[in-house]
Amino acid sequence: MARELYPAMKVERRLPLNYDTMAPGKESFIRPFESFEPINLYELENVYISHQGVVLKSGRVIPESVYGMFEPRRQWSGFYKKILRGKRRVVRKPVLVVHHHFYDNYYHWLCEIMPRLFVAREVLQETSLLMPARLPQFVSDFLSLLPVKEIVSVADDEVVKAPKVYFPSHIARPLAYNEAVMTEFSEWLGAKLDDSSVTRSPKKLFISRKNARYRVTHNEEKIQEYLESKGFELARPEELTIRGQMNLFKNARIIAGSHGAGFANLIFARDCRLLIDIIHKEHPQDCFFNLANVYHTQYYYFQCEGTGKLAFKNNDDVIADPLAFQERVGPLL
Repeated sequence: MARELYPAMKVERRLPLNYDTMAPGKESFIRPFESFEPINLYELENVYISHQGVVLKSGRVIPESVYGMFEPRRQWSGFYKKILRGKRRVVRKPVLVVHHHFYDNYYHWLCEIMPRLFVAREVLQETSLLMPARLPQFVSDFLSLLPVKEIVSVADDEVVKAPKVYFPSHIARPLAYNEAVMTEFSEWLGAKLDDSSVTRSPKKLFISRKNARYRVTHNEEKIQEYLESKGFELARPEELTIRGQMNLFKNARIIAGSHGAGFANLIFARDCRLLIDIIHKEHPQDCFFNLANVYHTQYYYFQCEGTGKLAFKNNDDVIADPLAFQERVGPLL
């Protein structure tokens, strides 16, 4: 059984400011138009649920429960291996499921999973929330904002058998966002987290990935030095609580930095006019371009050469050219 929560919609995207001069291949991932399927709340009885939030009923994986980066048919064998090994946990109560495979990543949690929990929040009154057993602190902090009655934990090597499950649709294809949902969600989240006693919130932020394990920007200190001369302040979101991140980003007018989860905090910015993404020129990533469009923020891809440290371009370190950055980005600041 499914109940529609949000209707289908179609939106037009504003292209990146430097679209005409971007590296070849941009047409493969920059979508000027985006269509969204309706968002439904599903209710199914007598099911199995994996620790990744996938639902199995009557021997069939329910496609709507599977995150779009994965194929439903490939999820089937994992259930039966665990069931045959006796790794089945039985619960006697209805559960709500909202997470997917990347629940422990800040970006995926904030931009994809929390919005699912937001649209299904009314069901929290009559269900227990099913979550993986190992939760990062930021996940627990976000969950504390909602009236979660009980959390049912499922270990990585378990499946849960439940008499009833509720789960909402994924709000969009991976790395995209239903604008109606995201607008409502960010307003709700901002109201939950805002601390009116915090009066100092920078208007220009530079997000560093200096301490990251991958996707590091070589020459970042030169970029940072230049941006600080233009009034930017350094931000390391991973060192802050979720409330601290909200209060840091809420008044940002320009956000720049190396491509990474820190850009998810655009959700908190009330009136950001520009997002500058330092990224590998062969990294076909549209997640923050799409997010910027939700909040009417202009987007700029500062595309860089990779170092070749990793063959997978999406995670390779990049080499930023400080002079090119000043020449191309400077006029926008």
